Amino acid sequence: MRINWKKSLLVTVDIVLAVYLLCAFTVFNKPDETARVCTKAKIVVADESSNGFINANEITKRLKSAGLYPLGKLMRDINAREIEEKLKKSPFVKTAQCYKTEDGEVNVSITQLLPVIRVKADNGDDYYLDDKDCIMPNSLYRVGSHAVTSRPWARPSWATTCGRTSWCRSTFCPTAA
Repeated sequence: MRINWKKSLLVTVDIVLAVYLLCAFTVFNKPDETARVCTKAKIVVADESSNGFINANEITKRLKSAGLYPLGKLMRDINAREIEEKLKKSPFVKTAQCYKTEDGEVNVSITQLLPVIRVKADNGDDYYLDDKDCIMPNSLYRVGSHAVTSRPWARPSWATTCGRTSWCRSTFCPTAA
């Protein structure tokens, strides 16, 4: 049996080239985050003008008070998941997305819950019901929703505590357990 050196050399070069390309695209292509600093923090509240419960300045203030505001921090020290989880705990936030870009930007995108009706009870309870039948606490912001008043009553028997520190009736509530 005779060895075909030309074919063996070609197969060996192909294997070495394939291993090199695999390493080039995975191992060697990792961006260096050790010295990169966040140069821009972009916060977008999708329906800020229509809902009016939170705005970009309020989000900035909350992130700064929690020590999570990314501007000026090293990119490797910014935890996008932690920022998302902090924002999702707010009773007015429906969704929160945070991601880092290669050029040193951190983008935060937020969608608010939609209040449908405001309830003002005779016993002093004052809250909103959102589109998922969850009770949202009252805030300093005002929206164009209808007010409903009632006789003195405690929290309804169906009300259970959500993870948003509000009360939820519906199984469709995004925070209901």
